[in-house]
Amino acid sequence: LAYMRDPFFIGAPRHMFPHMSARILLAITDTTSGNKFHWILSGVDLDSVKELATSIEEKTQKALPGVTTDTPSGEVGEVKTTVIELPVAMVNTLQAMITGSQPQCTIGNVLVQNGLTTNQVTNNKAATGEEVPRCVVLSARAQYGLPEDAIVYCNFNQLYKIEPATLDMWVQILKQVPNGVLGLLRFPAVGETNISQAATAFGLPAGR
Repeated sequence: LAYMRDPFFIGAPRHMFPHMSARILLAITDTTSGNKFHWILSGVDLDSVKELATSIEEKTQKALPGVTTDTPSGEVGEVKTTVIELPVAMVNTLQAMITGSQPQCTIGNVLVQNGLTTNQVTNNKAATGEEVPRCVVLSARAQYGLPEDAIVYCNFNQLYKIEPATLDMWVQILKQVPNGVLGLLRFPAVGETNISQAATAFGLPAGR
């Protein structure tokens, strides 16, 4: 878990996307494999979601000691998370939204937006931080075709900043983590093919 208590630049999610700071983890159990994982529900008001829950658990995780994680008083920082379970019928509704790439759905009286559809085409102002969505936003690995057990590394710098040496470093890391994948910013889009080909040339299988 990577954690920085105080983001220091104006474009940080804390400043541009306040609806992402309040979140609930929705506990999911795969009915086929029995594996457990979580989806993330974010929003400015999540009380309406909690009212639908069949169980609610509050969890606290302590950050590693360090300058960027310690509180002003010098104590080790903490991340508090709410984990809920919802009725099976509601989970199935959310699952149908994900698999069907639907922009939104309703569970109980709560409007839930598919986080994957919040982009510069469907909701430009929300995607750029100019407008705060008033509905609940769902984020799940399945939206991006990511395995639930994968270790996901991310580098959201523009692609022109990733020179061959940096890309090779990432490839070497991924080679040592068999279930690891790397998420990159698709900008500029023309660079996507080139960087994928370069990663393959460095010996990384496609799709990672």
